[in-house]
Amino acid sequence: RILRELSAKVTTCAAEVQTSVETIAELDALYARACFAIKHRCFAAEDLVKGLNLREARHPLLGAQAVPITLALDAETRVLIITGPNTGGKTVTLKTVGLLALMNQFGMEIPAAEGSGLAVFDAILADIGDEQSLQQSLSTFSAHIINAARIIHGSSSGSLVLFDELGAGTDPEEGVAVAMSLLDHFIEKGCCCLASTHHGILKNYGYTRPGVQNASMEFDLQN
Repeated sequence: RILRELSAKVTTCAAEVQTSVETIAELDALYARACFAIKHRCFAAEDLVKGLNLREARHPLLGAQAVPITLALDAETRVLIITGPNTGGKTVTLKTVGLLALMNQFGMEIPAAEGSGLAVFDAILADIGDEQSLQQSLSTFSAHIINAARIIHGSSSGSLVLFDELGAGTDPEEGVAVAMSLLDHFIEKGCCCLASTHHGILKNYGYTRPGVQNASMEFDLQN
């Protein structure tokens, strides 16, 4: 009886309770974003119409271990091809760009130097990692192709597309041909596209194709 009476009294204030819960949640989210920004030395990203410009950007989950990266995609550059040795940071670079773009669109400051900027993307699409599956009869290559098809259908000129090890998992000549076709498609569509690769031929593609830039990861041999 006491519980029913108390519940009935609360019910009469249901609207106020709901408003209080929503307000507290919003304040809690703002406080959490502010605490993260202070702890990780974040700055608000400048608004760009197209592309991105990241200065000393750091992966938000690596803390002090993160190696800062600087990269840019301007209005004239649609594709950035990233090469370099294994464990050199190619995949971390792709993940850093994707995560910072998502943080920015969530209203968070980003762990990068002041003056960094990001466009607002209508979609952020990624093929990162190996999603082969025995249960689904998916090889490494077929998993990449399925992801690529999903990205093609889901992307537009305002999208950010991230490909890790583009053209991997099959014969190198066939893989390079598929990779070039995909990059040609995204250039024509106008997406911002970052792709890592070990294929040397794609470096030549980057030097000869308008709208494409090459980038390289390097080791600091002493550190």
